Amino acid sequence: MIEVCEGQVFRAALSGEVVLEARVNIAKKFGEVELIRFYEQLAAMGAHMAPPLSKVRLVECASIVGDKDAHVLASALECGAEFLLTLDRRHLITPEVQAAGLSTKVLTPGEFLQQMGLES
Repeated sequence: MIEVCEGQVFRAALSGEVVLEARVNIAKKFGEVELIRFYEQLAAMGAHMAPPLSKVRLVECASIVGDKDAHVLASALECGAEFLLTLDRRHLITPEVQAAGLSTKVLTPGEFLQQMGLES
């Protein structure tokens, strides 16, 4: 995915909450070397930062995906993302999300690459 964004085919968007959550998880599971690699990859992507989230948007998204993951979906919607790429099949790639009629399509990275004809 990073290579796709680096090539300017698509532009990544992130939120402060998502970056913080990833930072904590990477540091806990993998350590400092991988955390540094994560930040280097973020810098290389030139990602757009999502605007601060409104409480209304968070409540709306919590009703679809639950409180813990509401910020992820809300950030994608707030920045007008066409796609939200995630590996979280339990909370974000669900029938409820599909049925919500969102402007953002939620896919795994593999599904995204396949749909875009970019898989190798």
